[in-house]
Amino acid sequence: YDPQGRGSTVRTMAAFWDTRPTHVVIAAPTLLHVPLTLSALKHGAHVLLEKPMAPHGVEADLLAAYVRRHPWPRVMLNHGERWNGPMPDVLRHRGGVPLCVTALRESEGPQYETPILRLMIHDIDLVHTLYEGRLLHAQLLTPCEAILVYEQGTAHLRVGIGRRRQMDLYYRHQVQHVDFTQDAPLIRVWRHFLRDILVPDFHSFYASFRVALALMRDTRREEVRRPSLPQSSAPRADAPGRTRPAPASPRPPGRG
Repeated sequence: YDPQGRGSTVRTMAAFWDTRPTHVVIAAPTLLHVPLTLSALKHGAHVLLEKPMAPHGVEADLLAAYVRRHPWPRVMLNHGERWNGPMPDVLRHRGGVPLCVTALRESEGPQYETPILRLMIHDIDLVHTLYEGRLLHAQLLTPCEAILVYEQGTAHLRVGIGRRRQMDLYYRHQVQHVDFTQDAPLIRVWRHFLRDILVPDFHSFYASFRVALALMRDTRREEVRRPSLPQSSAPRADAPGRTRPAPASPRPPGRG
């Protein structure tokens, strides 16, 4: 970000840092998120980081530990749904705390990461913030469907292929429907990032990411539980119409 509005193109990272940017947007492949973010922070630049923050938990823990030791400059995740439509008021509990939340998020784009990290992470972040992180239980029903149980309510999250992106919040006396298809423009996220940078808390984004990782571990456990195909006990055929003879049994030891 150049406060004087000048644009420039550089070919090396050294030349880029020589421009002394104050704010940096990182939208590189996920494997580069943490290294580039740490480099930006060490050069004194605030970071707006694209989700997911890291490819796995180890690098996310490394980034969280660094941010905890060095709270300035700031890191913010690009979870723009926090500022989409009525969500700012919902997250401030202006209408109370919903008893139940259901969400459906679809995409027609390529799945570079798992559905959890690419799509469901948005809704995980919203409900985890809404219920103030008081998670009691998280369960993955299918690779594209999860249940999150909090002290104050329950969330049922689904992802799929299509164009719908919506959330229903069930309060005691009303139901609120939120349509996310009208995207929060990036400039709106930038406005919060630049003007009110003290408000976004990196560790709330980090907590949501850890919930997503827990659900992904459930996915891997389900894959491990899948029964393997039984091995046939029939002799293996070496050629059509021929079978390999069974090995001869060993002779019993002779009597001495």
